[in-house]
Amino acid sequence: MKVGQKVVCINDECGWLDGEKKLVKGEIYTILWANGKDVVVIQNDAGWDKSRFRPLDTEWAEEVLRNIAESELVCV
Repeated sequence: MKVGQKVVCINDECGWLDGEKKLVKGEIYTILWANGKDVVVIQNDAGWDKSRFRPLDTEWAEEVLRNIAESELVCV
């Protein structure tokens, strides 16, 4: 996982910090900071174990956009 990458929270159990719910399962976050084990996804927040997140899969959308662009080039 790297800074700027979009991820989805898959585990919000014990996702509380200072008595406030921080992580929400299914919510999309952007990685602000990362090291080998932890990622920060909320400004001014503690790091969370990266196992709580999975990368957001955007490859399918990128392929659709490529196909549209290619078809427009052919039709023009």
